[in-house]
Amino acid sequence: MFAPILALFSSVALANAYGLKSASTSPYGQSSGNWELQKTAYGALLVGGKDVPLSTSVTIEGGQLKLVCPQQATAALVPTGSDEPRYTVQVVSKTDDLPKGSIFTGWTTQDDGVSSPDDLTKVVNTEVGLNGTYNLATVDGANALTWSDKGPSNDVQWFLAIDEANDVHC
Repeated sequence: MFAPILALFSSVALANAYGLKSASTSPYGQSSGNWELQKTAYGALLVGGKDVPLSTSVTIEGGQLKLVCPQQATAALVPTGSDEPRYTVQVVSKTDDLPKGSIFTGWTTQDDGVSSPDDLTKVVNTEVGLNGTYNLATVDGANALTWSDKGPSNDVQWFLAIDEANDVHC
């Protein structure tokens, strides 16, 4: 009687979901905050710089950064169309509609012990490489998270980070 139920649970791999936070470093120290989602043509930008409650929850599965809450979506690096390699970080429900050169795999965690506050784990994308930097840039009138293969601007870097101690439940 219990065998079918046990077989079902053993065949399902459950992934933990964690709160998706922002983290930044500067010559003045480290800080963390929460991302706000702003609607775009492809999905939503991750917007920083405002004091908002934690509202996003993610998992990393098979190299994809999956948004679990407030909606189900996949994180993507969407090219900006500039001459330099530069991307906006967006969460999208469909990857088929993204512009050529968009990246939605290669997401993983990296604990370098330096770049993010102790209670957070940095999220990186290995497909664009680890030498570029995330920063906030004005996109569609908002302070959106972008990635560029340039160094930090004014010695300030932003990061995607997961907070394993906090999660959002939808």
